[in-house]
Amino acid sequence: YLVLRTLPYYSGGFGSVHSGVAIIAKIFLGKGPSYELKVDTNAGYRKPEFWSKLALAGVHVNFAVDGLHDTNHLYRRGVSWNIVEANMRAFSEAGGLAQWNYIVFEHNEKDLLAAQQLAKELNFDFRIKMYSSIL
Repeated sequence: YLVLRTLPYYSGGFGSVHSGVAIIAKIFLGKGPSYELKVDTNAGYRKPEFWSKLALAGVHVNFAVDGLHDTNHLYRRGVSWNIVEANMRAFSEAGGLAQWNYIVFEHNEKDLLAAQQLAKELNFDFRIKMYSSIL
């Protein structure tokens, strides 16, 4: 698969909370296979239906999730694991292409293998983004 033209790369707030991103994706991705749209997100916003629509629109998502139910919120402050997991599952079940980017901290290192297993279950690529000594 050769990407000849890449659309803007949405990271953080715009990509995950802009209500029109699925419509934008359908318009641009409908122009042919040479277009690609990627979104970075912590998946802590919107309802699962939104994430299903993104998957069906062909948007590639990089999920920035750094832990599981007991640790993700320590770095991703104000983000509910229940929302994150529901949104990731909805995206996966709709056939979305995704990568899970995981920053390893001392507090979430114990979750690494379980996170990799969950990524496999969701059919997401898993990438350790970095090891950090923060926190």
